[in-house]
Amino acid sequence: MTIGKSGYFYGWYFKCQSDTQTLAVIPAVHRTGRKWTCSLQIITEEWSWTVSFPREAFQKRGGTIAIGKNRFGKRGMRLSVCAPRLKVKGKLAFGDLFPLRYDIMGPHVPCL
Repeated sequence: MTIGKSGYFYGWYFKCQSDTQTLAVIPAVHRTGRKWTCSLQIITEEWSWTVSFPREAFQKRGGTIAIGKNRFGKRGMRLSVCAPRLKVKGKLAFGDLFPLRYDIMGPHVPCL
């Protein structure tokens, strides 16, 4: 997805739910002007964190992506994040995935 003439965003959205908890994880790579970075956003019912990484930490191979030690694919994710006020380490294995019935992001309107 392209954002305007000088911006770019590419990210995946993982939403994991149980009867009592929700975890959303968004690994992404982005460009503002000439500067490339990547990030990992972790969202729970109580809080949201964004951890920034250098562009070199992002890798895409086939159907998986990685940011540093964090791995994401159709079969699951492995997290290893240590940042101020956030420590996450673990592995989630996915069963059958269900496609979305609609676009969760809504329409994209570029800023001029």
